[in-house]
Amino acid sequence: MNLGRNDPFDGRGESRKDREETKVEEEKIADLGAENSEKQSKRRYLSETYKNSLRFAETKLLLKTFDFQILICEHTDFSERKQLF
Repeated sequence: MNLGRNDPFDGRGESRKDREETKVEEEKIADLGAENSEKQSKRRYLSETYKNSLRFAETKLLLKTFDFQILICEHTDFSERKQLF
């Protein structure tokens, strides 16, 4: 049996060309997996950023509401405040 460099079936049951094609396909799959992982991490980052910005907006709105309530309380008497809140 000739297992030299020119033998297309070097004893492994598949040709060198098939192994090279399989290797290229595996590399493409690995690249796609890495790309999908990167996309998922970007989505996760944007999702967290969006959630944080919503929390910030809610906090800012609550603070403005609270400041407005304090402002109203400073300039109204108790009976008027009961009607407002």
